[in-house]
Amino acid sequence: MKLFLSNHGLKVKLQSRYYGHVLFILCALSLALIIIGLPTSNFTYKLAGTVFAASTSNVSSNPPGLLTYKNDSYGVNIQYPANWSSNPGEGNDNSGDSSTDIVTFSPKDTSSSATFDVSVDKVDSSENLKQYVSDSISDNKIDLKNYTASEPTLNGVTLAGTPAYKVIYSFTDQGENIKGLETGTIVGNKVYFITYENSPSKFDSDLPTVQKMIDSFKLTSSKSSG
Repeated sequence: MKLFLSNHGLKVKLQSRYYGHVLFILCALSLALIIIGLPTSNFTYKLAGTVFAASTSNVSSNPPGLLTYKNDSYGVNIQYPANWSSNPGEGNDNSGDSSTDIVTFSPKDTSSSATFDVSVDKVDSSENLKQYVSDSISDNKIDLKNYTASEPTLNGVTLAGTPAYKVIYSFTDQGENIKGLETGTIVGNKVYFITYENSPSKFDSDLPTVQKMIDSFKLTSSKSSG
């Protein structure tokens, strides 16, 4: 009986030493991998049914954040880049134009001439998009020097989830050539429209940012009457 117990104790000691050596070797191997710079990400090892894993995660730099502009009076909501600034629109200058400028966005980079305006206008309840944009183009040809416009696009265009129009135009202001994009939608007796203007050479480079702003445009409940 004593011999049996003695042998059993010896086996336990040998097993303990064995696992002790294994743990020591694994620890030394892991330390060596770290020192020589080998990737330890997703390195998995097992001992007596227990799994040890080490992993690393990649942290990517985020693009410039988006800010949200909200105007409860006119019921508009839109996102814009943090490297752009927002300024109150000029309102209505009572020059006979019924439209009201709500807000103007522009890059903080002073070398940029880009502007992005959100405006609202009153329309007759019977007026449709095609008629409105046609009248708008006719008025601009009178008010703006060298004004030309592309054929308005109506099919497949939406703004704030509702059918809209889009037109590309150009004109001259104080000797400078301007290229612009206008898109708008009619809701009730109001038309909400966005205009983006820039120098012709930089018009396309800012267009992806402008399109994201247009896509984020939403209409909420307006507190203004009429």
